[in-house]
Amino acid sequence: MIKNLVNVFTDSPRHWSPVSEHYTGCDSLLTAIDNGWIPSKTVFVQYHGANGRVTPIYYFYLIKRGEMRKMRVIYSPYVGRIMKHFDINLLQRRQRHQTEKVERQVVNA
Repeated sequence: MIKNLVNVFTDSPRHWSPVSEHYTGCDSLLTAIDNGWIPSKTVFVQYHGANGRVTPIYYFYLIKRGEMRKMRVIYSPYVGRIMKHFDINLLQRRQRHQTEKVERQVVNA
């Protein structure tokens, strides 16, 4: 399903662990989606800057069988494609706390 969306972003699944990787690439997000994780309808973006460069980090909340995981994904054009495909809303990270509570209530219901 998702491979049609991105025209085979990668042929190899990409393992990701929140313990060992604070940030990851879109290939890890695609692997998680292929493994049955569903992105929540809200994604948060935070901009990290160093040495005159700004990098957007997208905070995806993935849901599977009532469990929720947070995956921080470094921007690539595929992030936008996935968000459009799943009709995901984008919010600045400063709004995160209020929305996280709402998402947890929906997942735990």
